[in-house]
Amino acid sequence: SDPDTADRRLVAAQTSLNQTIREVRSFIHGLEPEEVERTDFVQALRSLIHTLQALHPVQLRLHTDAATAPLSAREEVHALQMVRECVSNALRHGGARCIDVVFETVQGSPALQIRDDGRGFDAAVARASGGSGLANLASRAAEIGATLTIDSSPGKGTGISIRFNQTHSAP
Repeated sequence: SDPDTADRRLVAAQTSLNQTIREVRSFIHGLEPEEVERTDFVQALRSLIHTLQALHPVQLRLHTDAATAPLSAREEVHALQMVRECVSNALRHGGARCIDVVFETVQGSPALQIRDDGRGFDAAVARASGGSGLANLASRAAEIGATLTIDSSPGKGTGISIRFNQTHSAP
C-alpha cells in the first residue's frame, strides 16, 4: 500500500543480502567476515547498530562503557557477528520492538549484553529444535574462549550475555 516504503525496504534488503554474500565468500576464502579497525571496536559496533536500525523497523539502543578493556581482533570479529545474530533472532523469532546492546566491563572482563522485549523462548526447547542460531552463538563463544549465557522464557524477552576471558583479550 506504500510503494515508496516498499522500495526503500527492498533496497535495504538487497544491501544486506549483498553484505551477507561478501561475508560468506570471505569465509570460503579463509578471510575474516568483517574488517574491524583495531583502534575503535565501539565505532564498528555503532556502525553495525546503525546499519541494522536502517534495515529494520525496531528501536536499537547501544550503551558503552568507555573504560571497557579492548578485545583482540578475533574477538571483535566474532562479537560483531554475535550481535548481528542476536538482533536477527530477536526480530525473526521474537518479534522484538526494542533491543538494547551493552558493551561494558563486568567483574573485570569485557562483556556484551543483548536484551530484547520479544516473545522469549524456552532455551531447552529451542536447542532441541535443531535451529542454528543458538548453536552458532555457542560455537563462536567457544572459539574465542568467551562465556555465553542465555536468559529467556516465554513472554519475557531474551537476554544474551557474552563475557570475554580477560586473559584472551588484547589490544
